[in-house]
Parts: sequence; structure tokens; C-alpha cells
Amino acid sequence: MEFSPLQLSVAGAAVGALAWLFWPKKAEAKRPLSSVALVGDSLGVGLGPPLAAELAPAKLVTQAHVSATARDWATGKYAPELDAVLAKKPDLVLVSLGTNDTVPPGKELSLELPENFKTIADKVRKAGAKPVFVIVNQSWSLQRVEEAAALAGAKLLQASGLSRNPGDPVHLTGNGYAAWAKIVASEVRGGSTVGHPIELFTLP
Repeated sequence: MEFSPLQLSVAGAAVGALAWLFWPKKAEAKRPLSSVALVGDSLGVGLGPPLAAELAPAKLVTQAHVSATARDWATGKYAPELDAVLAKKPDLVLVSLGTNDTVPPGKELSLELPENFKTIADKVRKAGAKPVFVIVNQSWSLQRVEEAAALAGAKLLQASGLSRNPGDPVHLTGNGYAAWAKIVASEVRGGSTVGHPIELFTLP
């Protein structure tokens, strides 16, 4: 049986399309990570130094304040600092917030948390970076922070079981912050130590 040039052309195109569909694809390359920003509260203050060491040679810029809230960073006194951090064009922005917004027995700030997280996440994305909220699990705040991060469309990286200061239900010891830094750095690399890899960057 003989085939016309048109039939052969159509058949060849069909074979080519099937080959494209089923040929093994290369995984999308990760972007080299050159700079990370960390903004937040006193837990961010403690996390900054050990995380900078873990992420090197990528540069970490830390802007964090004791008792800071999500409202402070979204629309309040630290909002200009967030804008200044984003102007430096980081690849990734880690946000350590939520604890002071949800301190028992419940405050107005807790009700605002989803809106404030969304404002922060939207600013970060508009600047071309990826927002990731990081939190040390507190029994009174975890569920609320999970809900807020989900509504903001951002990843939430949780850590629990870390060494805390005696008599202090919030802050970590030096070893606790060092362990937390290793968890965060591993997630940034896509190592998935807690099952939720960021899977976006590779360290240089």
C-alpha cells in the first residue's frame, strides 16, 4: 500500500506528538539561592545568627524585633522596614510571626492575623520573592497560624520539640535556635526534614 505525502506528513506529526508526550522530561531546574531575608519577632532575632551560618554562602538579611506582631509588619511601624528589605530583592523571605498575635487569652490581633499574613505575603510576592512563614509551635497559636498561612497562600514551616529556656514557654535556648536553623536550612535546600520541602532553591 502506498501513502500520499500528506498522509505521511500527518502520520509523522502524530508520532512526534506522542514522543513529546511520553518522552521522559527533565525536572525543572532550581534557581541558585543568593539571598534570603528573615523578618519577624524575638524568635526571629534568635534564629538569625545560626541560620546565617547554615545558609552561607547565601546571604541572610535579618530584620526582627522583640514583641513584633503581624500587624506591625503588615501595616504598622515595621511596614517601611519590610519595604526596605524587599527593595534588596531577596529570593526568599522567611517570616517569623504569629506568636505575639495569638497570646492567650486571645486578642483582637488574632482575628486580624489572616488579613495581616496575606498583606505580608502579597507584598513579598509582588517583589518577586517567595514567602515562607516559620513558627515554633505554641499550643495556643498553632491552629490560628496554620489557618492564616493557608489563607495567605503561603507555606508554613513548623518546628516542635526544640529546647526552650526554663520557665519560658516561648523562647528557645541557644541549642534550640541552632536546631531550628538546621531545620529551616534543610527545608530551603529541599531536604524535607519535616515533610514539607520548599523545593525551590539550591544553595551555591
